[in-house]
Amino acid sequence: MSAASVNRETYRDGLAALLATALVGTGKPVDRSYGYLVGDFGKPLSAVIVTSTGTERTQNPSDQTFDVWVYLDIWTFVIQKDTNWTEAQAEDKRDLIEKTVADVVQDNTSSAGLWDDLQFAGRTTATDVQFEGGAAYFIEQIPVKCHVFQG
Repeated sequence: MSAASVNRETYRDGLAALLATALVGTGKPVDRSYGYLVGDFGKPLSAVIVTSTGTERTQNPSDQTFDVWVYLDIWTFVIQKDTNWTEAQAEDKRDLIEKTVADVVQDNTSSAGLWDDLQFAGRTTATDVQFEGGAAYFIEQIPVKCHVFQG
């Protein structure tokens, strides 16, 4: 019998879809959302990227089942300032995006067909970075993990 191990892509794509629905669109705080690392996303005011960061697989000693934790990072990008856009507005938007991500995690702690448990995997980390072309972004890394029972 062939193994059918858990593939992180399933959970990364699932979380990215939930975040895109909650964050992107008219009246929502994010301009672009991706379920993978993007080398150049242009120059939006804000973007969210979901990446895979690790997996923890533990075999239950009595049988061939596994407890699997899939670790993902949610990266938020908010341009620091632009035409008609201030640094104060950028900070407010960054806070709103983090709050909305927290709402998505809390509203989807379990998701039939995806994970048994979705939770934060530590504190967020914020920084800023200057990209080619001069655009400076506030960046926040939000670590999450989801539990999948593999029977």
